[in-house]
Amino acid sequence: MTSLEKLIEQALHCFRSGDLERTHTLADKIIRRAPGDPTTRNLLGNLAMKTGRHQEAVDIFQSLENQFPDSAMVHYNLGIAHANLQQWATAERYLRESLAIGPDQAGAHSALCHVACQRSLLDEALINGLKAIELAPDAWQAHTNLANAYTALGDHKKGLAHNIRAASLVPENGTVQLNLAIAYLGNGEKKRARKHLHLAIKLDPTLCDAYRQLSRLTRYETVKHPDFTQLENMLTNKKLSAEDRSNLHFALGKMYQDCEAYAQAFQHFMAGNSIEHSIHQFSLSAFSGYVSKLIEVFTPERMTHLSLTGNPSRQPLFIIGMPRSGATLVEQILSSHPDVFGAGELAWFWSLQQSLPGYPNNMDDFSKNTRKGLSGKFLDFLGALSGQAPYSRIIDKCPGNFERIGLISTLFPNARFIHCQRNPLDACLSIFTLRFPGKIHYGYDLETLGGYYQQYLRLMEHWKSLIPDRIIDIPYEQLVRDQEGWSRKLIDFSGVKWNEDCLRFYETRRAINTASGLQVRRPVYTDSIGRWKHYDEFLTPLKKGLGC
Repeated sequence: MTSLEKLIEQALHCFRSGDLERTHTLADKIIRRAPGDPTTRNLLGNLAMKTGRHQEAVDIFQSLENQFPDSAMVHYNLGIAHANLQQWATAERYLRESLAIGPDQAGAHSALCHVACQRSLLDEALINGLKAIELAPDAWQAHTNLANAYTALGDHKKGLAHNIRAASLVPENGTVQLNLAIAYLGNGEKKRARKHLHLAIKLDPTLCDAYRQLSRLTRYETVKHPDFTQLENMLTNKKLSAEDRSNLHFALGKMYQDCEAYAQAFQHFMAGNSIEHSIHQFSLSAFSGYVSKLIEVFTPERMTHLSLTGNPSRQPLFIIGMPRSGATLVEQILSSHPDVFGAGELAWFWSLQQSLPGYPNNMDDFSKNTRKGLSGKFLDFLGALSGQAPYSRIIDKCPGNFERIGLISTLFPNARFIHCQRNPLDACLSIFTLRFPGKIHYGYDLETLGGYYQQYLRLMEHWKSLIPDRIIDIPYEQLVRDQEGWSRKLIDFSGVKWNEDCLRFYETRRAINTASGLQVRRPVYTDSIGRWKHYDEFLTPLKKGLGC
């Protein structure tokens, strides 16, 4: 073995053992001696990914692709690097190219499962996740990605099972313990969730999302609690990633809020939101233009024409509105009825929208046969989620479907929409005080959030003018003050007979993977009404956005 080959072997060994600093030193030596060595350049690309320099990794792997266009490994690494940058469509393309070259790569199938999940291509996610497990049954990452796919599909039991399997394969991995804790949290198993969160932190004290999740489970009564000092000391670590800092700020915001230290709480909420806003850069003007286009395209005439040949099924029932407006509570009340199944937040119609080139301008090309096939596919999807039980109604509780009422109605002209409403200041503040990883990009700037809310109201007024009989408004404040009266209205609107179980919704055991999952496991309460008043002095930008 030559001296150069020995250096390469040493560098690879250091990388595999986690000694990244030594790896970098050796790689630099090799590159100086052999600038074109592909093994070392590949190693440098992986090292860049390992240390969060994802664009640098893309550049390195891109140069390797130019040299080795038929390398499955290079395409795989490009897919992973683009996924790390959340460039999901590009990541999917490279992973598919990698699998076209080498079809039996468990890692590529598993990565494609993850990427497809992010793009809400859930059928693809499941197919690739299962293939990854078939090829590598003891790969913990494959079980984690498949767990996420099952959870997104609404099969929380299988999702939990694969999270448990992943944790059994790598019991010393803090991130895997965190994933398991979140799965337990979704099932309402707070004791087990807390146990695995503590274990995750013990294994990896820098796992900042574990602290955020733990803060959700803990009711703080004094700012003298040692957790405050611990998390604030962690914030002084200059090596923290932006995501880590965001998680800590949102955790501390919630903790100070518990203690009614609202100024300190808002300071941390602002800091966390500023980080997220700088990353996501949501364009309110683009969204406003999109709303205008929807209003222009979905005219009364077009809606009537397309609805004539839609699927007459009344089984799908949609809960819509702004997040944090009572949608989870409404779903829990309805799904406590024996004839109603709550499927959770489904991304099916979002995914359909993404797959329609030029949407919404292409609605006249949306043929009868295409819509018939899609409506049948959605009903099959709902049937799979509900275990093929003969439910009269199956709920899709995706609040953002308020954007897609026109699209949904072309497939299901008899579909009904339950529109959850809440005081806009309370709803927007609640969004602002929570971190939604990978979602709700409009919620991280107060004025932008208020402006988005105004556009949402503008679009809802349009839909109500088109199909007034198929939309019911459910005011959150009235629902919690008169639960039975409004529950009866909900049941009547949904087209099923009244059942007393709907009044005991908090006894219904089902997985809930949303920010309201913990609250709806207890009877209705009015604590959150008017919470915005605690922060009134800080909400001027929000009020400006809302136009009040």
